[in-house]
Amino acid sequence: MAADFNLTPKLRAFVNANYLRFDRTEPLEILLFQSPIHHSIGTDTGLGIQFRPPLTENVVITAGVSDLVSGAGFQDIYNKRVLLSGFTTIRLTF
Repeated sequence: MAADFNLTPKLRAFVNANYLRFDRTEPLEILLFQSPIHHSIGTDTGLGIQFRPPLTENVVITAGVSDLVSGAGFQDIYNKRVLLSGFTTIRLTF
């Protein structure tokens, strides 16, 4: 699920959320010599903004954060921590 919001002509916000799960865990169980591995990877959510200072597509700055709240399958493989990630891109087109 995702949504975009035009806050001002220069500023746009976006949010998204996804539930992730393994289709089949047998290959992981064989590769990792670990059984059983649950199907749930977890929930991925994110939010960010996009800023266009001169109201053209020549300069676009995008920034945001996302996280993964681990599910049982991810915890079987790694750990129970919430993973956070931040990102920024600057696109200059002339």
